[in-house]
This record gives sequence, structure tokens and C-alpha cells, in this order.
Amino acid sequence: MDNHEPGRPSSQASRVPTVVFYDIMHEAATRVRGALVGLYDDGVIDQERSLRASLAVAERVDRVPPEDRAAIIHMTTRLRAYYARLEARGRSRERPVAIDLRW
Repeated sequence: MDNHEPGRPSSQASRVPTVVFYDIMHEAATRVRGALVGLYDDGVIDQERSLRASLAVAERVDRVPPEDRAAIIHMTTRLRAYYARLEARGRSRERPVAIDLRW
């Protein structure tokens, strides 16, 4: 039974469900994968490298347990940093021959 004051949400009801964080993580992964496609479209990387990097992102994200909020937040942070790096590389006027897709 939930013992809380009427009119105030219980502490459990006031928490954001893990699923929200999980969705945010997947959105960050989608952005990364879009940036990889953009690098391919711009001729910075070839199609195979773009596909391999995109699959690696998907595999890592899929390994994050949906109930582990800390792991989800950690992966989201990593994805956002990776996305920022890819976007900066894609905006660079000097297109490097080799782009580091590791993260």
C-alpha cells in the first residue's frame, strides 16, 4: 500500500520511468547513424565503413539493459559525444582520408 499525502504524488509516481531514458538513448543512436550516412553521402567514408560503424552502434545500444538507468545514461552520453565528433568532422573543410569511427 502506498502511504502518501492525498493530492501529492507518491515518490514512486514522481520518478521518470526508465523507458523515457531508453527512448532518449535510442534517439541519440539514431542521430549517430544519420551522421554516419551523411558522411557516406558526402564522400568522406565509403558505404561499407558507414554500414559497419552503424551496425556497431546498434549492437552496443542493444546490449544496454533497459532497466539499468545508469547504463542507459552512460551510453547516451557516449553517443552524444560520438555524434558531436562526427558532426564536427563532417563540417570540416578539410576532408581527411581516414576518419576514426571508433568510440
